[in-house]
Amino acid sequence: MAHPWEAMRPQLEEMTLAEADSRGWPIIEKEREQDRDPANLGDLIRLMRNGLAHGNIDFFPGGDGRIAALRIWNASPNGVRTWGAVVSTADLRTFLFAFAALIEEVHAEGQWQGRERA
Repeated sequence: MAHPWEAMRPQLEEMTLAEADSRGWPIIEKEREQDRDPANLGDLIRLMRNGLAHGNIDFFPGGDGRIAALRIWNASPNGVRTWGAVVSTADLRTFLFAFAALIEEVHAEGQWQGRERA
């Protein structure tokens, strides 16, 4: 999951998880009680991105041999788990489509903070 974090940070950090839910984003529940709650949508995306980037992923098979869900978790530099969730592939797909729609919306409104490429 690659994304334009620096360019999208203001919009992502301004959106609460409740607002994201009302806009069609799936609810990603933390897996364990001791996992911390993401502060906002941007924080959730950061936690998911870090987990994926650092290989903190387990796959759960479905009955048809396909991947049904992923466990994604984040850990501090000393290896202590800080957050995790089990996300169905359907919810992950919905999450990615909602993210793409938000990028298109922000870009269309001229709020894009991206840098010009040389």
